[in-house]
Amino acid sequence: MIVWLDNIFALLLSYLLINYMYVTFLVHGLYKIYCGEYSIRRIKYCINSKDIEELKTIAIDSVGLIPNNPIFSGKNLDNKIVLIIYHKNKPVGFNIMFDYEYENEKCLHLGLVLINKNYQDKKLQVFSKYNIIPYMFENICRDIYITDIGRSALGLKLFNQGIKNSYPNLINNTLPTQFYKKLFKYFVNTFKEDTQIAINAIGDDDSFIVYKSNNNNGGANYLVEFNKSTVSKDEKYNKYINDNLDIEDEVISIGKVNMLTLLF
Repeated sequence: MIVWLDNIFALLLSYLLINYMYVTFLVHGLYKIYCGEYSIRRIKYCINSKDIEELKTIAIDSVGLIPNNPIFSGKNLDNKIVLIIYHKNKPVGFNIMFDYEYENEKCLHLGLVLINKNYQDKKLQVFSKYNIIPYMFENICRDIYITDIGRSALGLKLFNQGIKNSYPNLINNTLPTQFYKKLFKYFVNTFKEDTQIAINAIGDDDSFIVYKSNNNNGGANYLVEFNKSTVSKDEKYNKYINDNLDIEDEVISIGKVNMLTLLF
């Protein structure tokens, strides 16, 4: 989920980090100064076998297994954008995004975030913004439709705060546009493998809930235990999740952003 810029250094970094070489060079310098012993590496499309092995290591250290996401088998790599987080050169977390186009509109899915169990209390998820923001600068003159899927009350709140026109939205009570509804259907029907949505899952294009998404019939069932703890300090978000989603269900969030709008 989105966490927006919080300082001028992040803005400068995001403007410069447009390709892999910039990321590798600048982040190791900047992060060692501002974030202690942590560094990150961003890989856009060019994911190799060494990268995949690092992702596997993080997954096992996070959820105890290698997910059935095709990236771990070296498949469907051509639209993947990966951010790997390191602690003293040890891979300890990742964010896997992917982009796509629908009806000539640019779309970005925020994707899977996993953190080594020993680092899950250190708020390393905040590094995911350095995967998202460079992408926004790469497409600075275009509207981007952002999608995310999950069962996290906190994640939904952050998405609502970051993208005010998003749906579902418990802050602004927005309604889904017709394009949002069409994009929801397209996403569920097209990206079940890439997002580990179960084969027997059913999407509701009114609520944007995907029922049985994390069913063990092809879904990310390993996330069920993890999802039990992803609560928010804002009780209305916890109530929304508890009242509308069973433990295997997930909700897809959709919103539209433009980097120029965000800047000005």
